[in-house]
Amino acid sequence: MGASAPERLGPGTGRLRSAAGQLAKNPHFWVVLVLCGLILFFYQAWPWRDWQLEKGVWRFFPWLAQLEPLVVKVELKYHLFGALFLVPIIYGSLVLSWPGGMFAWALSLIWVLPTLLSWRNSAVLLNLAFLLIPVLLVAIINGERRWRESEKRHFAEREEERKAYIAKLVETQEAERRRIAQELHDETLQTLMVIANKADSLATASGDGQLAEGNRWIKQELLKTMDDLRRLSMNLRPSILDNFGLVSGIRWLVNHGNTQGSCHLEVTVVGAEQKMSSLAEVTAFRVIQEAIANIQRHAQAKRGKVILEFEEDRLGLEVWDDGVGFQPPDRLGTLVSQSKLGMLGMEQRVLSLGGNIEIESYPGRGTRIWAEIPYQPLTEIIQLDKA
Repeated sequence: MGASAPERLGPGTGRLRSAAGQLAKNPHFWVVLVLCGLILFFYQAWPWRDWQLEKGVWRFFPWLAQLEPLVVKVELKYHLFGALFLVPIIYGSLVLSWPGGMFAWALSLIWVLPTLLSWRNSAVLLNLAFLLIPVLLVAIINGERRWRESEKRHFAEREEERKAYIAKLVETQEAERRRIAQELHDETLQTLMVIANKADSLATASGDGQLAEGNRWIKQELLKTMDDLRRLSMNLRPSILDNFGLVSGIRWLVNHGNTQGSCHLEVTVVGAEQKMSSLAEVTAFRVIQEAIANIQRHAQAKRGKVILEFEEDRLGLEVWDDGVGFQPPDRLGTLVSQSKLGMLGMEQRVLSLGGNIEIESYPGRGTRIWAEIPYQPLTEIIQLDKA
């Protein structure tokens, strides 16, 4: 069986035909073609060809003789023959990029080149270069634009990869926190409880008063250590967040903060609690946790508020206080050099999920942190998680 025509001619010819077919469907292509045809028609009636205006079709276009100033004062004077072709060349370059300009330039050679060949070589080259200037300018501009678009696309891809990496890093960190907290609760605390009970039984059974007192001291110290470990476990990964959801976890966080500092915080929930991904839920929790910690440590505030607003596809959260405030930097990244990573961590957590965050603060006027967190992470992060 014989090969089809495109196969015989090769893939390059097929692509060429396809490009030519698309070009022929573009109305700008026909505009360029018509403009070049009209200009070729005009140049056939140059004023020095008076006989052409007396007979033939050109006798119906005597006004073409008015082109004489263009010929004498521009083209002949500066050796720039075919200046009218700049119109289709510029138009083709603008609407069809440099291929359109090259097409119009090639059409101009039908009339320009035979005449130029009778001139000296330097004038020929200058004339052809003059007509190519618009094409070269458009080619340079398009090349610069494509390079910028490529760099922008490359930067966007790297930014998405960075966000995906941060989200995965946060998820891995939270999983490790959960594992350590579970081990503290299920193993370490249970072992300490057994030791405390054993010390208590020894204190009861011992007839030696000094020995019994020592065992009771051991029990009390063990109980204090257990309290510290429970607090550490809750800070690592509050079990209430996994068992009862975000709202209950935030209420516990606020109540715990009220007992630790002088600022009284309130919680307001707007809308019905929605199902969120584990990563989005823990991100919201950590942002509020960091905000509350900053209020208790630095704000010197008397009161504050935590607002959770469950929207259609994302959670809006706001934390504000009436404390001393501060002057936020233009970019939170500058805080790295000052070893102040709390606010930067909040920003990176939220942005990695495709959310938004704003931190507003003025000296003497308190601080407001606002964020929007989508219920589900970005597609790129989900794909990375499944990889």
